[in-house]
Amino acid sequence: MNSPQDKLVLSRADLEGIMHYGHWIAVFKGLHEKFVADNYPGYTWASLIRELRERDVLVRRSRSNPYGIRRGVSHIEIPARAGS
Repeated sequence: MNSPQDKLVLSRADLEGIMHYGHWIAVFKGLHEKFVADNYPGYTWASLIRELRERDVLVRRSRSNPYGIRRGVSHIEIPARAGS
């Protein structure tokens, strides 16, 4: 049985905040990793994006910001990780 501590619920606003750091400038400056470490302990950028891709939340966009959020997604749940 899952308890609230076993999952993180991400709103669309949370997802938009994550995707903001997927832009090439933020990635080039390393801001994406710091953002994830500060806001989603236990995750790395790659592991967080993997969780979102596995849940079919992301769609391909452009090379400068390769992922967008699929229309109609209001929130998702992902597993909490150690430290979160």
